[in-house]
Amino acid sequence: MGESRPVLSFIPSDLHYLSQPVLQEIRQDDRPPERSLLLADQPIERSTNLVLEEHFISPVFSLQTYTQTQLSIAESEAIVDGELLDLTPVPGIADTPTDLPQQPEFSAPEFTPVEHEFIPITSTSAASQLGLEVSSQLNRSRFTQIGQSSPISNPITATSSLLEAIKTSDLASEGLSSSYKKPPRVIPDQKVNPFITGVRLNGSMLSHLTQWEIATAYNFGSSISSNLNVNGIYKLDGRITQSLSRNNVFASEQTGTYLQVQTVRTQRELTILRKVPQTLQGIELQLTFLGPCSGINDTAQLCSLSPSLITDKTSLDPKFLFPTRIFQPGTVGEAVSPETLSILSQPGFQLGGHGKQVGVDLYFPNIGALPGNAQTDETSVIRHESIETTPVTTISRIRQIIKANHNRAVLGRTIRGFPLIPNDQNQGVNLAVQLAAEVLPDVEPNLEGTLEAASTNINKNLFLAANNVRLPGNSFTIYQAGLGSAVHPHQQDQQLILPSASFNSVWLGLSPVTTFSQREDLLYQPTSKERVLVTAGGEGGRGSNNAFSSTVNNQTFSSAELANFYTQIYITFFNRDVNFVTETKITEITKYYPHLSLSGNITSSDAIFRYYGGVIAANSPKFYIGADYTKFLKTWTFNLEGVLYNRSDQDYYSHISGAVSKNFPISSNSNLILSSAFNYAFGRDETQLGISPVNFVTIGARANWGPISLGVTKFLQVLPHSLDSLLTADIGIQLGQRGRLSAFWSPGRVSNTYGVLAQYRFGDGYNSPTISLSWNRESYSLGVDQFDRPLSGQNNVFLVLFRFGAPAQPFSLNTNN
Repeated sequence: MGESRPVLSFIPSDLHYLSQPVLQEIRQDDRPPERSLLLADQPIERSTNLVLEEHFISPVFSLQTYTQTQLSIAESEAIVDGELLDLTPVPGIADTPTDLPQQPEFSAPEFTPVEHEFIPITSTSAASQLGLEVSSQLNRSRFTQIGQSSPISNPITATSSLLEAIKTSDLASEGLSSSYKKPPRVIPDQKVNPFITGVRLNGSMLSHLTQWEIATAYNFGSSISSNLNVNGIYKLDGRITQSLSRNNVFASEQTGTYLQVQTVRTQRELTILRKVPQTLQGIELQLTFLGPCSGINDTAQLCSLSPSLITDKTSLDPKFLFPTRIFQPGTVGEAVSPETLSILSQPGFQLGGHGKQVGVDLYFPNIGALPGNAQTDETSVIRHESIETTPVTTISRIRQIIKANHNRAVLGRTIRGFPLIPNDQNQGVNLAVQLAAEVLPDVEPNLEGTLEAASTNINKNLFLAANNVRLPGNSFTIYQAGLGSAVHPHQQDQQLILPSASFNSVWLGLSPVTTFSQREDLLYQPTSKERVLVTAGGEGGRGSNNAFSSTVNNQTFSSAELANFYTQIYITFFNRDVNFVTETKITEITKYYPHLSLSGNITSSDAIFRYYGGVIAANSPKFYIGADYTKFLKTWTFNLEGVLYNRSDQDYYSHISGAVSKNFPISSNSNLILSSAFNYAFGRDETQLGISPVNFVTIGARANWGPISLGVTKFLQVLPHSLDSLLTADIGIQLGQRGRLSAFWSPGRVSNTYGVLAQYRFGDGYNSPTISLSWNRESYSLGVDQFDRPLSGQNNVFLVLFRFGAPAQPFSLNTNN
């Protein structure tokens, strides 16, 4: 085992980040892992719509250790002309430094739906040799991710000693033996290199050696609900058979059945509470006007000369404290009994008695508000995120057939899956698609026989191309059928030449489509009792200082013209402490819809070209077409991608992106990487609430020196609707052979985010038990309050993750450790 060296990979989300072998990975996330909705700077009045801006807050950081080792190719045998022959590794293979596949990296801030696209980069890891993504993903919903490791490698050398000899009993009947020089036989697992059996399955990477894997993660924080996420896979059965036909076609068939359990996000609700302290003003108006009844000479008999209107105090609107009901117990001209007049004559305002109410008693607790109150004048903002998940159980069957003659090889891959999503709102349609897919045929590649002996020196690019195929991210496979072809490696001018390989496939599955809605509530929240400010008024009749006029139905009554009258006139001003609360809820509902995708790629030793298209059968069908190209040129790596959708939304949108990086080696264990990347989306409504900007232009640098890695990335606001201009920096250090510690800091115009991640692996294998602990703290600006003072908020998010599985090394022939 050679020297271990750490590499801290710091890639903000929504970034197609391309870099050099070993030193950094590519990650493509479909949205930022942690986002906060920030309130607009202006004060919010009752009639003003709340405007929120969503800013990229928290980058993803991860630490990956790559261990230098030698590729171990076990002594192997293959069938050639019916004889068992010893296979000698092609020169250059056994001497090639290679990294054993590591456990997946873990992102601290939040589980975030990540689309596992393969954007190839060069790498010397065994995982990259496999052309596989050895990541283990816990939550496959839109906001949930645990991590992923380096994608596809640069195929440089040919694959030799990959197909193992028949060692066990014959499975073929005597009737079949006439067609075979060596009939199909089951091959022991330890005799088959996992390079040829690696397959991506619903976000997990597995080989024929994989028995089981499980990863659990628990995240919690001051502003997020606690969530437990699980991603597990268990091998139910599997075997590999190999044979050699009479016409010299070598065949290897791999089958396997797997049970997967994964948690996916079905709903996310983000609540923003803004509490602005105010002083609410109120008024109470109480009036009574009695005078001689019309047409009656008896002046002692009085009638009401004003309408009887009384506020029902039990009918106050709970949000804005406005009265919603005023009832009228009497009318103008109604006679007042002596008993009622006696009650009205008592000190203070009276409405009468014995079931008879006379006068006007109007109560308005909200006639306006002033900023601040007796308790405080500080505005507060509370953010809370609630996530709901559901477990998805999938039974998947894999069948892969490899055939080789003397000059070329073909590979056919068929995957069938039956995912069960509880409470799936499209369960009827999805179930019909799943049942219909069962009648679709398996891919059984044809290869012509030859007179020459079959060669098992199969082109490594064939296996890389099979795993370079673009699979929809965060999705569940129902049916995948692909066919690839490659010519065997050949010598030219004493140099081994690897021809390019192609692979084309059709994929049918279930993909998430998220719809989002916004609801806004405004209300006054009383925080104190009413305080009387001023009370004024009086009562009396002829001879008092009271005067009163009343006009009802164009008829005017004045106390100055009446020989006998009685009035009550009282007015009270009061206030109370309140919070003006603005509550905004953004709800994201994720449903799964059938998705058909056609894709292919051409993989060569220094370039990968992928092309794809498809349709998501959502309520509004989403058609798309796209392509990407990656080129490796010595110490340079280039990548360009373009995707076009007929309907863009927050998750599936048309865009053009690219990246370039340059590696400057300094010594055997140190180097410097300079990089730049961009992403430009079009047809996407960046003004919608909850839609994060995705446009960016970045420049970055990374220095690796022994166990220490330092990186910095600068986001430039060059494109419209860009991510905020911010600077991100990170540092990572390897603690011994198994421990890792990293930290990052991302100051910005509206936020300041930092965090740490510690990880320890209890063993040297990919599946050795691993624990990861992370903490993320985010401080962000919320503009200013009503007194022009700055507002801010803080979030703390914690993640505890544990992962293990068997065997320890599912991607290596050395599986005993």
